[in-house]
Amino acid sequence: MKHNNIIKLCLGIFLAFTMALPAIAQKTQTFKGVVVDTTGEPIIGASVKVVGTTTGTITDLDGKFMVVVPSGKQVEISYIGYITQVLSDFKQTKIELKEDTQQLDEVVVVGYGTQKKAHLTGAIATVPMDDIQDLASGNLASTLSGMVNGLSVSGGDARPGENARINIRQNDVLSDIGGTASEPLYVIDGYIYPVEVKIGDVTENLGATAFNNLDPSVIESISVLKDAAAAVYGARAANGVMKSTEHLLPIIMENPIIRLSPLQACSYKMFYESSILSYASPKTLANKEIVKAVLTMFLQGATEIYKMQNNLYLSSQSRKYEIYQEFLQLVMKYYTIHHGTSFYAEHLGLSLPHFCSTIKKVAGNTPLEVIASIILMDAKSRLKSTNEPVKNIALSLGFNNISFFNKFFKQHTGVTPQEYRGH
Repeated sequence: MKHNNIIKLCLGIFLAFTMALPAIAQKTQTFKGVVVDTTGEPIIGASVKVVGTTTGTITDLDGKFMVVVPSGKQVEISYIGYITQVLSDFKQTKIELKEDTQQLDEVVVVGYGTQKKAHLTGAIATVPMDDIQDLASGNLASTLSGMVNGLSVSGGDARPGENARINIRQNDVLSDIGGTASEPLYVIDGYIYPVEVKIGDVTENLGATAFNNLDPSVIESISVLKDAAAAVYGARAANGVMKSTEHLLPIIMENPIIRLSPLQACSYKMFYESSILSYASPKTLANKEIVKAVLTMFLQGATEIYKMQNNLYLSSQSRKYEIYQEFLQLVMKYYTIHHGTSFYAEHLGLSLPHFCSTIKKVAGNTPLEVIASIILMDAKSRLKSTNEPVKNIALSLGFNNISFFNKFFKQHTGVTPQEYRGH
């Protein structure tokens, strides 16, 4: 009897396991296909990404791809200048992307000028910064894998100093050569890094090293340029361009005072004195374009001073400094929409009292004061440098009507927006 019970138990376990096999097998699915345009031509380098994950790939020279999709997930297929498709049915093996005519009418910055995307023969892609800031990786390049159309990442690992290699051209022949032959040109904050520098017996790409050492939390934008879009950088950009801009506000807020050499101090003093004299002229005040140019010079001058410093840092002494830095990033993104503290506390996953006390301890100001200072900075700049109606400025800064904006502005400056503009 006991022997029979053991046999029955074993059979029950076997049957349960057998019945569970189909469910286990269905947890993932291999999705294979080819991406083409409306003419049937294969699209090379299209991004194929599993929505809500970091899993992704790009199409090969024949437009083909293969990706493993977890159960219940969707796949997003996109390419520059085409309408993105999100698929739930993986029986379709031929995916046709249509041109995005609205995207082709957008104006993009190319080198030192601007032009419509419809007139642009090269390709420009922008990295979604919100996505990479939430990912943990040994270097910045590794986080871009599967995020940008036509860009592949190889090599490198999670160890500090180990650089992954970025390939924009998809040139497998050059990739096999090794070294820096197929690597793109790196432009960081306007500075063009040399592609090849020989250090001892080793040839290194200093731009790749500098790019991988960037802190994602202070990067404002990353753009990928190919073909004619990269032509302004000459033959050095034959393999494309990785263009990055840092967001300096958190660094400036934490390092408000910097030391200059006597020669630098004298030069900047002469420049600012001349600018102030020019700005005080009645003719200058009447011409908004001159005012805008003077303001731009002041802002650019301050930016360049900070870029020349090598000893500036973002403090990481404790969690409260991290909260403050994350708060600043959020304010710069949402200050035209959210003026209250509850939104930012909730976004950071903190209780309102803890959030407010933390910001006060680190910054010396309440969250509301920090938000107000950034709104005022934007408002003052536009009031002085443009002829934009006050009502339009108020609405664009998130105020429901002009009376609320006037009250807010006078409360913090002592004058109305109209009075400030006239001074």
